[in-house]
Amino acid sequence: MNDSHRIRTAFLSSLRLSQESPIDAKAHPIDLRLADLDLARREEITFEIAERLSDAGLLERVDRFQRDGKPYVRYREPASGETFLLAVAAKHVETAEESLVRASRPHWHARSRLLYRVISHLISVERKLFARDERNAEYLQTDPADILRTILNSAMQILECDNTRLYSLGRRLDARYAQPVSDGEPWNRALAENWVGRRAVPLYIEDLTLPGYARVMIDAESMDATIHVAVAPYDPKGAPEGFRSLAMARVGEPGTPFLFVLEAWSRTPGFFTDERLGLLNVVGEHATDLLVTLQKFGMLVMVDELTGVYNRPYFGRQLDREIARAYREGRPMSLIIGDSTPWPDGAARSSRSS
Repeated sequence: MNDSHRIRTAFLSSLRLSQESPIDAKAHPIDLRLADLDLARREEITFEIAERLSDAGLLERVDRFQRDGKPYVRYREPASGETFLLAVAAKHVETAEESLVRASRPHWHARSRLLYRVISHLISVERKLFARDERNAEYLQTDPADILRTILNSAMQILECDNTRLYSLGRRLDARYAQPVSDGEPWNRALAENWVGRRAVPLYIEDLTLPGYARVMIDAESMDATIHVAVAPYDPKGAPEGFRSLAMARVGEPGTPFLFVLEAWSRTPGFFTDERLGLLNVVGEHATDLLVTLQKFGMLVMVDELTGVYNRPYFGRQLDREIARAYREGRPMSLIIGDSTPWPDGAARSSRSS
């Protein structure tokens, strides 16, 4: 054992092998003394033997922890219940820890050469979708589906990836927005909802053909660093269409009709670097701003300022929705038109009071 004021770890001081002779059928012991080896080499051999015994079922791994930046593994002997600690050898630290958390510096903003071009591209997209005038009348001519289609094409051009897809995270999707949305489910709906939809962090898989972890990228711009955290283990299940890497970002806001996950796919393993993940997140945030802006201005022009009730443009939009729903569900639709006789008097009284 080492010093009492430090972590008490076990080490392999000797190793006995038995050589069987075919002549006298006796075992001849061979004793190997390992205490004379240097500490690093002895820890490496000890840890490798313990790992092999654990794989064979002769030892059990209890837990793993770090103290003063050095990793340790606690093992238990099943028969006696005795436990002991081993320091993880330096060459096995990477495989033992699986790089669950890592930070890269400087922050991806500082390294990005494409960020300025991307922002300029997104501004041109906004000008194309929204032609502003003094009454913001053009906002009514812009459909959310146009924004989603434009964002899909923009993401593929900016990231230079092989494919982009958009999936709804809402349980019910309006038929008017269904055209740019892909059929089926996201690559992993649980991860998309919990990490991308709720926490708004980009998620990625480095190589879909190898076992590993699904990771998220967290911006720590104040620390001039980008942090990558493994959130779920991943077992390869066959990549669709030969794709090797995947990244996800959120489009829209929770609690609104517009909440989607934007998936970017590439046939190159490790394609989504810090820079590309950051740019994908920028594209998603910009699309979110456009959708939120459209919703705000849409509500402003669809509500009568004097009475607070929905006006003619709202009626036209709702009529289109109901007609599309009737065609989709194969059922008849009825339209009732009525006239309110006291309406002119009420409107006049409201006008005079205002």
